[in-house]
Amino acid sequence: VKENSFLPPPASSPNANTIVTPDLTGYDVAQQNFMRMMMSMQARHGNAAGGMPPRAYKQRSGPALEKTLLGTFLSLGLPLRDSNFVAQFNNAARRTMVDINNVRSSLRKQNKGVRDSTDALVMSLLKGGAPSRTSVLTWLADALLVNISATQSYQYRDASKVTSQHALLNITQALLKLSMPFVNDAKKRKLINVGFLSNENAHLGVYTTSGDNKVDRLGGEEAPQSQPTNSSNGDFNFTTQCFFLTARALNLGLFPLTNQLLGVNRHLGHMNYMIRGRGGDATSDPRFQALHSQSLCLEIHVADTDFLRDVVKFYDLVAETIISCDKPTIQAMPEFFVNDICEILLFTTHQGGGVNPDVLKGVSLGNIFNLVVLLLSEEYASTIRNYNLRARLGDILFNVFLPSEFKREDEGRSNSYGDDIPYTVCCDPSNGSPYLLSSKSAQESLAPSLLLLYGQVEHTGPYDKQDYRSRICSLLKYLWNSNEHRAAFAKIASNERSFVEFANGVLNETNQLILVMIDKLPQIKNIQEQMKATTWSTNTQEEQDEVTGRLNEHEREVRSALMLANKTMKMFAFLSTDDKIAELFQGKELSTRLVNVLLYVLTNMLGSKGLDMKVDNPESYNWKPKELLGDLVSILTCFVDSEAIHTAMAQCGYYNDKILHKLLKTTQRLGIKDANDDKLSRLISAVEGARASSLDLEEVFKDPPEEYLDSLVYDLMEDPVILPTSPDYIVDRSTIAQHLLNDPHDPFNRQPLTMDQVKPNTELKGKIEAWKEERIAAAKAKASQGD
Repeated sequence: VKENSFLPPPASSPNANTIVTPDLTGYDVAQQNFMRMMMSMQARHGNAAGGMPPRAYKQRSGPALEKTLLGTFLSLGLPLRDSNFVAQFNNAARRTMVDINNVRSSLRKQNKGVRDSTDALVMSLLKGGAPSRTSVLTWLADALLVNISATQSYQYRDASKVTSQHALLNITQALLKLSMPFVNDAKKRKLINVGFLSNENAHLGVYTTSGDNKVDRLGGEEAPQSQPTNSSNGDFNFTTQCFFLTARALNLGLFPLTNQLLGVNRHLGHMNYMIRGRGGDATSDPRFQALHSQSLCLEIHVADTDFLRDVVKFYDLVAETIISCDKPTIQAMPEFFVNDICEILLFTTHQGGGVNPDVLKGVSLGNIFNLVVLLLSEEYASTIRNYNLRARLGDILFNVFLPSEFKREDEGRSNSYGDDIPYTVCCDPSNGSPYLLSSKSAQESLAPSLLLLYGQVEHTGPYDKQDYRSRICSLLKYLWNSNEHRAAFAKIASNERSFVEFANGVLNETNQLILVMIDKLPQIKNIQEQMKATTWSTNTQEEQDEVTGRLNEHEREVRSALMLANKTMKMFAFLSTDDKIAELFQGKELSTRLVNVLLYVLTNMLGSKGLDMKVDNPESYNWKPKELLGDLVSILTCFVDSEAIHTAMAQCGYYNDKILHKLLKTTQRLGIKDANDDKLSRLISAVEGARASSLDLEEVFKDPPEEYLDSLVYDLMEDPVILPTSPDYIVDRSTIAQHLLNDPHDPFNRQPLTMDQVKPNTELKGKIEAWKEERIAAAKAKASQGD
């Protein structure tokens, strides 16, 4: 192969920025005149000011790459924009599945034939001697470099810069084919040299850590950076070069297409919902038909079972490579390595991707599981600070490694992820047991890691965090039910400060979720009644759309909120059965918060507002009042002998003896577990006794000295602390702990702050305790005189 006729011009070459104008042959006169006008304007104003002329490109670009010898062959196949390809799925929604599957099979066979031929060509060039091999590998590196922007959403792809999607996928699949011999060979896998990543001369800029093409590392800016050296790519073996080029190619060539497919399918679902809501037929809508054809064309390229199985095998090798490294080297790994592991597993387990659920059958995922457990561990919590990526690692545990049967039981409905995954996929083939239960590293660290992750996802989007936390709750429940993880939960209970911080955050969030329920369910009920009324049909279409739009928004909010609220209540129910954890709930920092949340929920469910929450089809909103009452009873009866909880309930502002007796009658009537034994009755009696003998502490502690008040919320402090970043302000430990759960900055001056930096103000605490004891003694003396 002659390099100068085979490769695009180097980036440093003057020819690299030369603009290639399109051949106007085949255009009609009007089109040719328009194209010439645009090119003339381009010539007058300059390329930077006016952008590319229509269909023009630079000599070193994605489109130019397709004009090279190798690019010409790798551009063959089924272009996504080809009208003949798209026409194969015309009116697909009105055709039988047998017909559609026959077309799929035929097109995939045709596509495979093209790819087999191009794979054979690439292999023959690689075997053509050292110069030929070097040229091919350089061409492949160039193909990745000119397509760096291919990861952009398909709506924003610049056709003058990047290779066509199907051609880039062909390049990706050719590289994957070259990788499979060492992917499937344990000895060859060990030949991978991770030093390639830090060697600019070796990877030719494909993994650079600077400039416009910068590749983010797991450890962020603190990770070791890629540096120029005297060596070249020829100093690294073929396995190493092929491995790292394939990983980058999958990132650029496959995942933009899988995300495009999932996005198109989400759009199809929404469009179908809106058309049906107007009484129409989506299958007759031209826009729906066009989008459906696009979805099926994308499936041909990215939902092939054999191809995806090879991709998953490759990423198990990526995981093995990462976990074999020391911590600094792991920090230097590209962040997209881990993100793409998440991408492929989320795509292959998503019901909206058109993927065969058996695609993971027979594929070992042990290395991926071990990597997820490692990266979620406390050791790497501060090393890998991308919270969205960490949250996705939790999703991998839920979607892939949590047995489907448990998921269905816990969710109470079908889930869009992982419901149909064969049981063997989540199991270690060496012992047939789920990785979550059999892995020693998981037994030691996973439960604490998930509690830590629950707090970290606060930094993701508001609706995303609810979904993430819902799945984390399911994982914690599964681990709780296994003896293998009991030691880890005992370790959690022994770290009082960490658990109190976690529980405070969950209680705070649960309260917010219940507020959403109380606010939105009555509004949903009101709209449902509006739509059932005879006057509904007299509204204009615009008026109906406005109302149904509000209904959809309320439904989305309440579904997400109640999904998580239900699970947090269940989590408190099973955690409270542990004696050590129950002791923590009875402490000063948690008892009042826990009781406030429980009684607030009961007051709203069993009080007058409960009638306003009786919506149609409540389970479609995850509104399950019987289950929720059952969980509340389970939590309360864990503390039947706890004086601390009795006192907290008696002094709670939501206390109402009628509500507690109504709870007993309601749960007995509904046959809720634990309601018919004497525990709940005993608890109610104990609370009533505490209420009768308790002082009105709000009155007793009225008008405290100003120095005893929290500088942030102006309440009487229990445990005053000093903020090193704002020493002039004194706040209660619980106040700053709650603040830092949502915002890791000093509330007074916005400097970074953690709970580890907070210092106790023991002198002031002693003064407050002495003052409180004095006030309580005086109140008791006054009460006894009254008696």
